[in-house]
Amino acid sequence: MIRTRSRTALFIAAVAAALVPLLRPSPARAHPHVWVTAEATPETVDDKVTAIELSWTFDPMLSAVLIQDFDRNADGRYDADEQAALTAELLKNMSEYGYFTHIQVDASFVDLAGVDGMAAAIGDKVVTMSFRARLTEPVDPRKHRITLGVYDPEYYIAFDLPAASLHLNAPPLDLCRPVAREDTLNPIYFGYVNPEVIDVVCPAR
Repeated sequence: MIRTRSRTALFIAAVAAALVPLLRPSPARAHPHVWVTAEATPETVDDKVTAIELSWTFDPMLSAVLIQDFDRNADGRYDADEQAALTAELLKNMSEYGYFTHIQVDASFVDLAGVDGMAAAIGDKVVTMSFRARLTEPVDPRKHRITLGVYDPEYYIAFDLPAASLHLNAPPLDLCRPVAREDTLNPIYFGYVNPEVIDVVCPAR
């Protein structure tokens, strides 16, 4: 039986994946409840990818709750204390799910070393959260195929990361191109959904 929660706790827990054990979905409920538009920018050091800068913009319904409950002085922005409270709540329990950021190197998943630089902002009545996901080991994109996916394996949250939203600016990524596809080898949600991923295709050295 699902415990009664306030609407704030319900939405926050959805984003932080805290509801996954309580709302274990079945194939009959194959639809998300929270929508997030994502952007990503890989960082490089010595021509190797070391981290991914991520930006998540929440849907208007969730944003309205986050603004009401965390913009405590109702001035239309988050100050330092409000940002700290919001990002701490949103990121709580997300490490268990890899921050919904899935990186493959040569078709093998790699772990993240963690995240830092969390921030939140209000713009046009929607909330955007940004953070930096660090790779455990640097990866040379000219020698290895990097694949990025931002998705919730439980399909409670729907992430949208178009190929054009993967910004390949840092050398040598500025010579590469993003190619979106369905990952048919790693389906989610009981095997019913193929997540959208993006391959970083670079010219050989």
